Amino acid sequence: MNAGDFKHKIQILSKQVVTDSEGFPKEDFIVFADTWAKVTPTQGREFYQAAAIQAEKDVKFTIRYRKGITNDMQVRYNNQIYRIKSIIDWNEEHQYIDLICEVITNG
Repeated sequence: MNAGDFKHKIQILSKQVVTDSEGFPKEDFIVFADTWAKVTPTQGREFYQAAAIQAEKDVKFTIRYRKGITNDMQVRYNNQIYRIKSIIDWNEEHQYIDLICEVITNG
């Protein structure tokens, strides 16, 4: 892997319990890590759901290995939030990991 491949800045977000402005606890996503990534679209397909066309877009984010990333985290890239579907540690060598993600749409 060439260092120049990691040219996209992403944030990995972790769900935490935080205190809101009124002092009440609530769950929210906070930044777990800022890192550089190689971004590769993996597929795009359309399907029908509830009489409306929905588009599904998966993206693969390749980053240097980082301990502690789990499937309940999210990725922020270009002001879009992605749900982590799968985490792949290349040959279990702890050098690079692929985060296979799908875009989260508000709708």
